Amino acid sequence: MAHSGQRSECDSRYLYEQEGLEMREIKFRAWDSAKKIMRSVANIYTHSRSVFVLVREAAGGPPELIRTECLMQYIGAKDKNGVEIYEGDILLDDFAEEYYIVKFFDGAFIAEYDGVIYDLADVALITAVVGNIYENPELVSNETDT
Repeated sequence: MAHSGQRSECDSRYLYEQEGLEMREIKFRAWDSAKKIMRSVANIYTHSRSVFVLVREAAGGPPELIRTECLMQYIGAKDKNGVEIYEGDILLDDFAEEYYIVKFFDGAFIAEYDGVIYDLADVALITAVVGNIYENPELVSNETDT
C-alpha cells in the first residue's frame, strides 16, 4: 500500500503536536562500577537476567559494552541551572539547605527528602543538581534508603 505522506491520528507524535505538547526525550545513563564513573548510554541490551549497555566515552573515544545493575533514566526536566535531571541525582535547595534524592516511585519520578516524598515538578525549578547517589553518597549519608 502506498504511503500518502499524511499523518495518522494514531501517530503519537501527531497527537502531541495537535495538543501543542512535546514528547519527553528518552535517554539513560549507567553507573560503571568497575571504573567508578557515570556513563552516557547509547544502547541497552538484555541477556538472561543481566543488563548490558553500550556506553560512549566523554572524550569521543570508541563505545564500550559494559554490564550494569544501575541504569538511570532522564526524567525529562532540568534543574534551575538548565542541567538535565536523572533518577539517582541529588538536588540541593540552597535556601532551605535540603538535599533531595530523585527516585522512581509508584509510577512517577519524585524527589525525596528526609523520608518525605515531594512532587518533582515543584522541586526541580528551585533546586540544582549537585551530584548523584553513586559518586557523591556523602551528600545524603544521613538519608535513609539511598
